[in-house]
Amino acid sequence: MTKLNNVFVFFVLFSLSLNEFYHETFGRILDYFAIILIIFYFFLNKKNRLISKGDFSIFLFFVPFIIWGFINVKILPSLAVLLGCSVIAIFAKNVSKTCRDLIYILDIVILLHFSAFIAQIFFFYVLKIPFSYLDYFPNLQQSRIYNEGLNLLRPGGFMMEPNSYSANIFMLTFINYKLNKNKITHISLFALITVPFTTSLWGIALLILLVFLSFKLIYKIISFGLIIISTTIIYQILDNSIAFERVIRILEDPTSDNSIVTRLGLDSSYKSNVINLIFGNGINSTDFQSFLGGNGISYVIFCFGILGTIFLFYWFYLSNNFKMLVLFIFFHLTYPYYSYLIFWFFLSISLKNIHISSIDKKFSIDNI
Repeated sequence: MTKLNNVFVFFVLFSLSLNEFYHETFGRILDYFAIILIIFYFFLNKKNRLISKGDFSIFLFFVPFIIWGFINVKILPSLAVLLGCSVIAIFAKNVSKTCRDLIYILDIVILLHFSAFIAQIFFFYVLKIPFSYLDYFPNLQQSRIYNEGLNLLRPGGFMMEPNSYSANIFMLTFINYKLNKNKITHISLFALITVPFTTSLWGIALLILLVFLSFKLIYKIISFGLIIISTTIIYQILDNSIAFERVIRILEDPTSDNSIVTRLGLDSSYKSNVINLIFGNGINSTDFQSFLGGNGISYVIFCFGILGTIFLFYWFYLSNNFKMLVLFIFFHLTYPYYSYLIFWFFLSISLKNIHISSIDKKFSIDNI
């Protein structure tokens, strides 16, 4: 049964990690496939299920906002969060306790993404073939990594764009790091090294932040210098002068780049009443972008309010440490992934259980 369980867990995690392989009409089909696999997993493991009251912590936190989202007729995003904070969260807590090979399985998933990324670069720059996995499925959302007019490839592996690859690798390696008792595996390290090759500005900034938070001063200086030099070389090797010019343009005037303006909401004129600002508007997948831009911070504050945001970030801090909190907040500067089920696996592993003890009535946080 152990081998069969491992197969189920692998396909669930790999399916969830392919979060941008979705059908335009029928929704994220691989997410549905993962949910079906999870149901079978629990059915086959009746005697091996370890579910405690604390495992419902995430559900209890998000359910008021889910209900408020339903009331505001934001059905689909509310359903996505409902699936995430219930089914995925409970599955994540369960396999983290019962699956002895979870770190190894995650390494395989990361390796597949890493290999797909390297293959993409090889096909384009060695064989001169514009290779995008999504483009071979005409009924799926098409990739944005290749610009045919400019003959420009910004590699993203299975993902639709470089930024998504960077975020996906971050979540997978973070999960692996947590489960491996704060030790990074070699495969995770290699995957992180590929991030600058995406030419994603957010991804490169993430890698610099990881170096800054992880190393001693001398290694920070050396590593930072190496990242700057290697990134410059990467831009030249990949003949990506357009992207390089974009960096210079953004540094000179951030408002000159439409992507930056949209992502950070630099042109936003949204006005919110005090009640909604404090307590939130409920789950929403569109209106938040006119609040503080199309980023995770805007999403969290708009949906959960200032109080909910403070509690969520403080909960993450209690479950980890200050450095992890900085990374978590930085992660929210990119697109909000709350409607992607892989995010909920990442969040569930990152947050410790919260419950009120029936004996001493004291607030307590359990270890994962």
